[in-house]
Amino acid sequence: MANKKTTDTVEKVLEKILERNSKIDFLDLLLITTEIVSEVEHFGDEVYNHIDDICNKIYASYPKYFRYEEKKENVQKPCICNNTQPKKECSCSNKKVNTHVSDTETKKVIKILVPGVNKTNIVLSVKDYMLKMKLTDVVIEQPFVNPDMSFEYELDETCDIDKITTTLDAGILTIVIPKIEKKDTTKILKIQ
Repeated sequence: MANKKTTDTVEKVLEKILERNSKIDFLDLLLITTEIVSEVEHFGDEVYNHIDDICNKIYASYPKYFRYEEKKENVQKPCICNNTQPKKECSCSNKKVNTHVSDTETKKVIKILVPGVNKTNIVLSVKDYMLKMKLTDVVIEQPFVNPDMSFEYELDETCDIDKITTTLDAGILTIVIPKIEKKDTTKILKIQ
């Protein structure tokens, strides 16, 4: 549950974004709101100094709604796994799924938009550090539900795959993957 400060900040950023374009599709608005919450939590107490940064990131991530005004040469929209290296192959395999991935020092959080899908219809698995999600036995009641939706994401060796947690709330599947704590390998040796 978000605290009042977080909620107020998310509302402030969302208002600023909607001032620039109020004709955003509902599903994209959900995804944008999720991304704003993630960014607000990332900045913590310093968030008020970074509201413009958060807005600019949203503008750059959703060019169909916002004309990105920062002038950069050869600006590429990052893929869902935030891979900004142009020559490095992306670790996400399916760009048709509305997804947001955030990576911090302590965890990775993957949010997948699955509107109208029950948790009993979602199969998640991890094998050889490959996280896979697919839908099974989905009854199409909504025109925007794709029963063939699937998602793959390559995890790295810092991920603690034994402690992964998942939740499904308001059509957003959240996968939290904690990272293995780095152990201090420094040892002071006494000279004898």
